[in-house]
Amino acid sequence: MRNQPEGRTPVTIGEELLLLALDDEEGTRQGDGTKVGYATVGAHLLELTMARRLDMEGKKIVVRDPGPVGEPSADHVLNALAAKSPRKPGDWLWSLATKSVEATTRSLMDKGFVRQTDRKVLGLFTVKRYPAADGSAESDARGRLAAVLLGGQQPDPRTAALVGMLHAADLAKVVFPDADRKAITKRAKEIAEDSGKWANDAVAATIEETNVAVFAAVLAAVAVTSVNT
Repeated sequence: MRNQPEGRTPVTIGEELLLLALDDEEGTRQGDGTKVGYATVGAHLLELTMARRLDMEGKKIVVRDPGPVGEPSADHVLNALAAKSPRKPGDWLWSLATKSVEATTRSLMDKGFVRQTDRKVLGLFTVKRYPAADGSAESDARGRLAAVLLGGQQPDPRTAALVGMLHAADLAKVVFPDADRKAITKRAKEIAEDSGKWANDAVAATIEETNVAVFAAVLAAVAVTSVNT
């Protein structure tokens, strides 16, 4: 977990990713919901790998230490992995995306970063939205991302991991809508693909496998939708 300035609540990579994906005023999720869901799981996998709870053996993720890290959204993923045999990252993206986003959203609410509002659609359906309540964590994440993606600075490992998942979710252009889309996407891709330069082998392998899995999972979801329409 990233240590915030004194007096601020620590946040996980997955929580930062979801904060960036939520519209501050409307509280709706921006970008491709499928990609954001998969990347949220991927971010928690990276968090747990950095915390030495997970490792990669070949193409599969294994649990090295089932002990909780003290963050409900990340521990939710850890508990799911600990209860099953080792699987490829893509398998976990498929099975955990929805519940992981829900757990991460609850954690953001508990920490006071977002609040829940309920709105009626057509007077019949209730839609939950999560506008910003405290912008400090998102502001910190945006500042670090701007320095790396727009300013050309070299990322620290946690920021690079966030960039990797931002790229997987195709959110760079959403976070920085006024930037040159081609240039910022290229920069994010470079960082994601060069993870071996700033991360240990386990983290680099997790990022590579997660990005591949996100792409494959999205293609599969599109294929299923096409068949059913």
